[in-house]
Amino acid sequence: MNDRIDIAQIINADGVLLNKYSIDITAARELTNQETIIGKYVSDKKEMKNAEKDCADYLMYEKELNTKTELPYFIFSECQNL
Repeated sequence: MNDRIDIAQIINADGVLLNKYSIDITAARELTNQETIIGKYVSDKKEMKNAEKDCADYLMYEKELNTKTELPYFIFSECQNL
């Protein structure tokens, strides 16, 4: 569910994908249950580091980040949202 936490909750979606104009990841976690998968669109390395710090479950690139991987997303499994 793209950028609509309210709709994601109504339809009991597994997750939500936030863009740069969305609420932040911390606020999204407070509005959802702990099992909700929260992704974040990023377009540069600074946004990527911030999303990782905020424990995004995965990232979607808006443009090339000049990384060595061709994967369209990362999983940040080391974050523990307790």
